[in-house]
Amino acid sequence: MVNNNLTTQEKEFSQCYFSLKALFDQTAYSVWRRGFQKMFRYDDDKLDLFESFEAKVVNRFQSYRVPTIELLRDTPKEAVCQVFEKVIMDGVTLTVFELVTAMFAANNYNLRLDGDKRKERIQELIRDRASNLLDLIEAAMGKRISGRDSEEVIHEYGDSLT
Repeated sequence: MVNNNLTTQEKEFSQCYFSLKALFDQTAYSVWRRGFQKMFRYDDDKLDLFESFEAKVVNRFQSYRVPTIELLRDTPKEAVCQVFEKVIMDGVTLTVFELVTAMFAANNYNLRLDGDKRKERIQELIRDRASNLLDLIEAAMGKRISGRDSEEVIHEYGDSLT
């Protein structure tokens, strides 16, 4: 296992590690580059290494353009579906989830947020059922079950509570 301390830019410079977050932020990149050059201003080998890295890696990333399709919010669902159909026909594989998400997004509906809210409600329902089950067990036994809580009941009987 490699264990490098890269908690500061100076430590990145001294170990010749480039911060990827600087790759996508021109200001951060300029600061990083100046700092590296300042630290190694008398070390031609390090400066040559960075120039080579910049030419072979950094410049390629910075000049690469990711193809995107931008659709306006008021684009009809049918048009959105046609765009996705065209993308699929051009060889890009999309999942059913991506297609359904696109259809819901066309109606300004956040499917992921809805899913997270539903998951939260289901977990709350399971906690309530576990608590109710624990109460029923205690009532049937006529005594309190010490040291058990609803989380333990969920862990033990969770599948049967849903």
